[in-house]
Amino acid sequence: MSKETLRKLGEELKATREQKDITLQQIFNKTRIDMKFLNAIESGDFEVMPDVYIRAFIREYAKSIELDGNTILRKYEIAKEGREIGEEDIQEIEREQAEKQEPAAKEFSAPSASANESDGSNKNILIGIYAIAGLAAILIIYLVFFNTKDQEIITEKPYQEVLEETKSRFEIPAEKKKEEVKQTVVPVMSDSLSLVIIASDTCWIGGKIDSNSDIDFLLYPGRKKTIKAKTQFYLVAGNAGGIEFLLNGKKLDYTGRTGRAILTINSEGIVR
Repeated sequence: MSKETLRKLGEELKATREQKDITLQQIFNKTRIDMKFLNAIESGDFEVMPDVYIRAFIREYAKSIELDGNTILRKYEIAKEGREIGEEDIQEIEREQAEKQEPAAKEFSAPSASANESDGSNKNILIGIYAIAGLAAILIIYLVFFNTKDQEIITEKPYQEVLEETKSRFEIPAEKKKEEVKQTVVPVMSDSLSLVIIASDTCWIGGKIDSNSDIDFLLYPGRKKTIKAKTQFYLVAGNAGGIEFLLNGKKLDYTGRTGRAILTINSEGIVR
């Protein structure tokens, strides 16, 4: 039964919280998640929560008790299927986490078996460097002390003369400036769209940026979040009546209703 496995997951989370001496009130103060939902998580009663909020609530709860949110979400999905979390599941979770981490830096040291060869190669390189440095020193001495050819005497120009020459070289006539402005094409910059989401009520936001990057976060009343894209945003709002949008500093004409909404926003605004 999935209810039994979910109950066990809730008990595990509660035990971890109590072991770390963290109270539900502290979690509420940090996340602003309603106390009834926090109690529901620890009792495994996820049916009382809105579907669009379950994942966000679980992730925020896990972070509050110093656990990895994605790992707990994976355990929730397994428990929801009615399965006990086995050794294979734990290994799969660890593998997924390892894949998400940045690749470890490559080793730069040579294998121990070829240490002697490496030492010899390093010595040859040092000898070559010393030889080049010696030749350079000899060349410098020759040029300084033995090169008796007449050298060109360089006189310093008056400051005003240099200034006038510089202006004549780099100053562009007004007519040419106008012509160049007409021909100038402003390139499209990467991440040219900046979208600010402002929440007046608790709202979950999910979706994709440019069909590539996934987003999934929770906004509380009075909070805002900025996301950027090259061409467009695909958004799912859990409480569409509690948010407003600013696109590149301009407020969008949007009035949402309470409930779930799916939106596409590009450089022209909200696609109806």
